Amino acid sequence: MLEKKPILKKLATGHLPLATKLVTVDEFFADKEFCYLSIFSLAERESVQVGQHVKLIFKIEDGIEGVEEKLWVEVSWAENGYYIGKLLDGSNRTENLSAGDSIDFSFEHIIMIW
Repeated sequence: MLEKKPILKKLATGHLPLATKLVTVDEFFADKEFCYLSIFSLAERESVQVGQHVKLIFKIEDGIEGVEEKLWVEVSWAENGYYIGKLLDGSNRTENLSAGDSIDFSFEHIIMIW
């Protein structure tokens, strides 16, 4: 069973820089006056199924400022709004997020569903 506050598996094992984290939907929209994205409902984000693709936002500390990067993940395990998935695309900002990497996340991190 996943922890209440899931984190990147790689972060837990020390392979990701400590300055890389998942951003929640609330954190992402909190400082945006205007954004082209609309939020999927809580029910939609809690009911994602194995095989679906979701977009997550990663905050990567890049020098003085952090940058946000949105990456697609294919869900490989789902239970009560908690998920494990594989990155479909690698990061353009860091070599530590590569296609195929396993990611633990929850409904609160899902920005888009495909």
